[in-house]
Amino acid sequence: MKSNNDVKKIRTACPAHCGIDCCGILAHVKGDQVIKLEPADFPDKRDNRICLRGLSSLDITYHPDRLKYPMKRTGKRGEGKFERITWAEAYEIVVEKFKKVSMQYGWKSIGWVLGGPGAGTTKFGAYLRLASLTQSTRVSAWGYGDAGLPCGSRVILGHQFPYILQ
Repeated sequence: MKSNNDVKKIRTACPAHCGIDCCGILAHVKGDQVIKLEPADFPDKRDNRICLRGLSSLDITYHPDRLKYPMKRTGKRGEGKFERITWAEAYEIVVEKFKKVSMQYGWKSIGWVLGGPGAGTTKFGAYLRLASLTQSTRVSAWGYGDAGLPCGSRVILGHQFPYILQ
């Protein structure tokens, strides 16, 4: 940790965590707020990287319209009318909806998809456990760009390498 004019540089990992690994970053922290992100140094300079998604995480984190609490729709869909509710209320709503769907259509009708920002190993393990405990459907959507073909193949064909199944 280095300090320069009340700004600390803290080595951490990118919060976007786009794939199986994640980029190392230096977070510039002033007070209790991150003010800048940049690639962390690695022995192999090819690993010194951060994408636009990672760089935009500051905008996402500190955006004034970011949701920080559960909200419940009070008007009709599309009206934009919501009220803040407690976490306990939100949890109960989710539990009741899962129960209703599982009773009507079975647990296999509920699909768990993990991918996108923050889809790291810890969340992946929790997601696998939840799908396993509920006997529901698990869809693996790891990857972006070139990884889209294997991920899409798993969802559509049930296997990452459909050409091997011939």
